[in-house]
Amino acid sequence: MKKIEKAGEKNILFAYQATDPYHVTANIQAKRQKEALEMVLQGKPFSFVEHNTYFAVQYTGKTTRVEQIKGRVVDEHQKPLPFANVVLISSVSKAYVAGCVTAEDGSFVLPYADKDVMLKVSFVGYKSQTLACKPTMHIGLHPDTQQLKAVTIKSTRPNVVYKDGAFTTLVSGTILGELGSAEDMISQLPFVSGEAGSWEIIGRGAPEIYLNGRKLENLNELKRLSAKDILKAEIVTVPGAQYSSKTNAVIRLRAVRKRGQGLSGSLYSEYMQGRYSPHGYEDVQLNYRTGGLDIFGEVGAGLDRSHTTAHSETQLHTTSDWEFNSRRTTKTLGGEILMNAGFNYEISEQQSLGMRYETTNMIGNNYTHSWGATDVWENGKLTESMGVDLFSKSKPHWSHSVNAYYNGDFGKWNINFNGDFYNKVSQSTHTAINDGQLDAESESKVKSNLYAAKLVVSGPLWKGRLSFGTEEMFTNRHNDFTQSGFSADAFNHIRQSIYAGFLEYYLNIGHMNYGAGLRYEYQKTDYYEKDVLQAEQSPSYRDWIPFASIGYSKNNLNLALSYRLNKYSPIYVMLQSSIDYDSKYEYKSGDPHLKPQKQHSFNLSGNYKWLSFMAYYNYVLDMYMTWYKPYDEVNHPSVLLQTMASVPHSYYCGANIRVAPSFGIWYPNLTASVYYSHDNVDHLNIPKFGKNQPQFTFSMNNNLRLPHRWFMNLSGNVSTNAEMGHGRKKCMGNMQFRVSKDFLKNDALKVMFVVQDLLHTGYYYFEANGTQSHRTLTRYADNQKILMNVRYTFNATRNKYKGSGAGQSERQRL
Repeated sequence: MKKIEKAGEKNILFAYQATDPYHVTANIQAKRQKEALEMVLQGKPFSFVEHNTYFAVQYTGKTTRVEQIKGRVVDEHQKPLPFANVVLISSVSKAYVAGCVTAEDGSFVLPYADKDVMLKVSFVGYKSQTLACKPTMHIGLHPDTQQLKAVTIKSTRPNVVYKDGAFTTLVSGTILGELGSAEDMISQLPFVSGEAGSWEIIGRGAPEIYLNGRKLENLNELKRLSAKDILKAEIVTVPGAQYSSKTNAVIRLRAVRKRGQGLSGSLYSEYMQGRYSPHGYEDVQLNYRTGGLDIFGEVGAGLDRSHTTAHSETQLHTTSDWEFNSRRTTKTLGGEILMNAGFNYEISEQQSLGMRYETTNMIGNNYTHSWGATDVWENGKLTESMGVDLFSKSKPHWSHSVNAYYNGDFGKWNINFNGDFYNKVSQSTHTAINDGQLDAESESKVKSNLYAAKLVVSGPLWKGRLSFGTEEMFTNRHNDFTQSGFSADAFNHIRQSIYAGFLEYYLNIGHMNYGAGLRYEYQKTDYYEKDVLQAEQSPSYRDWIPFASIGYSKNNLNLALSYRLNKYSPIYVMLQSSIDYDSKYEYKSGDPHLKPQKQHSFNLSGNYKWLSFMAYYNYVLDMYMTWYKPYDEVNHPSVLLQTMASVPHSYYCGANIRVAPSFGIWYPNLTASVYYSHDNVDHLNIPKFGKNQPQFTFSMNNNLRLPHRWFMNLSGNVSTNAEMGHGRKKCMGNMQFRVSKDFLKNDALKVMFVVQDLLHTGYYYFEANGTQSHRTLTRYADNQKILMNVRYTFNATRNKYKGSGAGQSERQRL
C-alpha cells in the first residue's frame, strides 16, 4: 500500500500492525489508485473509504460489517471548519482507533467496525467534543472562551509560534482566511504595516514575499490568490545568511496543499474607478495534473489610467534668491500583458524538478502627460509665469524570465538548486514645451540581462538544522541617453559579478531557539562611459555578513532577539551620470560614486496571545539619500538639481505594539507605533529643522464575520506631524471600507466591493531642506476610488512548483 501511495496522488491511512500478516502479489501497473487498492484488498478482511485527499483503510475482521461515519464540522456561525481533527477513540481505553482531518467544506468520512468507539473532534481555539458515533453527524464547535470581567475574549485568533527565526501564524480556518485575497490578508499579519503592494516589516523595510518557496516578482499574483487557500504565513523579521545581504525581511506563505487530477483553474476580474482614473485587470490561470506532472500557465492583461495633482514650492539661493511655485497635473495611460507557462514533475516523494517561463510587455505605447504652470521670483520680484507641458512615451519591449529548479531529499538531507535568466529592454522619449515653445528633448534606452544560480544544502545536525550553499549573479546593463542640448549625452555600461557563500544553523533546546549564520560576498563592478573603463567608479567589495538570533517559545509567549548586517547596493538608476530634464528649473541625476550602504540591525520582537510588539535600532553607514542642490551656480544659477548622496553615518529606531482580540463577530486589530531617525548631513551643508520630533502612527482594522458568508472590514490609519533632521512631515491618514460575499460550494465564487480613501484625506505632504535650497510638496493621486473584483475557482488544485529563484536582489536593482 505504501507503493500505491507513492505512485498515486492520495495518501493512504492504514495500521501497519493489522496489515503486516498479509502478503499480496498483484499486477497493478497502469491502474488507478482506487483500482489498485481494490485488487490488493480483494479477499482480505479490509475495506477502504475514498476521501477527496486520502484513502482510509480499516481492518474489518472476517465477519464484521463495516459502516461509515459521515459528517460535517462547523463553527458557531455554521461556517465549515477545514483541517479540524476527527478521531475515533476506544470508549474504554481512550486509545486511538482511526482518524482524519476535515476537508475545505468541513466534511469527513471514516470507516468503523467496532461499536465500542467514540468520535472526538478538535480544532485550535475551539472546545473539543467527544460524541457517540452515528452514521451521519453535524458537529458544531464553539470558541474556547475565558471571562474577563464583563468582556468575553475568545481564543479564535491565529496561534503564533516562533521557531527557526520565523513567527508563524495560521491563516486558513482563522479570521485571516476571511479577508478576501492574500493581498488583503498580508496587511493584518503581525509586524506588518502598509497597504497592498507597499508593505513593510516594522523597523526592517519592504519584505521579500515567497509562495511555497517561490519568490514573487509580480505581487499582482497575490490578488488572485484567496486568503483561505493560505495554510500559514511565516514572518521572518531578521533573515538568515542564505538570503541576500540586501534582504530586509521575508514573508513566506504556505498554500493549502490541494490534491486532485485533471484540469483546474481560476478566473479573476477587477475594475477600479477613481474620479479621473479607471483601472481594469483580467487574469486566467490553468493547471493540468496527471500523476506527478503539473503543466501550468497564466495570461493576464490590464489597462490603467492615473491622475495626480501636485503643488510644490522651492527656494534656491545662488547668485540671487530664487523662488518657484509650481502647480502640475499628471496623467498616465498604459497597459500591460503577462504570460507564463511551465511544468513541475515530482519524480518521487523525495525529488522534483521544474521550469517556469514568464514574459511581460506593454500593450502598445504607454503615455505620460504632465501640464501646469510655474511662477518664478528673483529676489522677491515676479520674473516669469510659464506654462509647462511635458510628454513621455514608453515603447513596448518583451521582457523574458526563466527559472529552472531541482529539489531532492537524500536521506535526511535536502538539495535545492535554482538557475535563472532575466532580460529586459526599456525605451522612452521625453519632450518639454514651455509657453508653447519646444525647450528640450531626450531619449533613453536601457538593455539589461542577468544570469544567476543558487544552491542550498540543508539537513539535521545534532538538535538543530544546518544549511549552507552558494549564490552567483552576473549582470550586464547598457544605458544610452541622448538629449537636445540642455546637458550632455551619456552612454553608460555596467558589468557586475557577485559571488556569495553562506552557512547558517538553527538549534532548538527545550523552549529556546538559537540561530547563527555567516555570509561572504565578493562584488566586482566594471563601469564604462562611452566604452572607456572608469577605474575610480569600478570598485570591488569583500564583505562578511553575520547574523544571530535567540528566541523563546512556550505556550502563547514568543520572544526573539536578533542581529544582522545588511548591505544594500544602490539600484542602477541611482548610478547614472546622465541629466534628466524635469522642468526648465529642475533637473535630475544619479551619482556613479555611491558606495554600498551597510546597516547594523538590532531587533526585539514577541507576542503573547493576541498581543504583539517590536522594538528596533538600526545604525547605518554610507546611507544613500535624495538630495537637492544648485545645478550650476555660474552658468545656470536658477536650476535646482535633484541627485543622490551618501550619508557617512545615521541611525533610526522605533517601537510598535499591536492588539488583536475578538468579541463575538468583531475582530479588531489596533496598532500603535513610534519612529525616529537622525541623519548626519553636515558634510552636504544642509541645515536641520529646530525640533527633533518623532512620528507616531495609529492604525485600526475592524473585521466583522457575518452570517451567510458575508464579511466586512473598516480600516484606517493616521500619522502625526514629525520633524527629524532636514525633513518634516505633516499629519496624514486615510480610511477604507471593504465587504465581500462567498457563493457556491466550497466558496468557489467570491465577490468583493471596496471603497478607498473614504474621507478624501489620502494626501502626501513632505518638506525638506537641501544645500542652499528648501522644498515643500503636496500631492494627491486620485486615491478616492471604488473597486470591485470577482474570483472564481474550479476543481481547485495548486501546482507544486518549488523554484525559489536565484539572483533576486540583482533583478530588483535592474
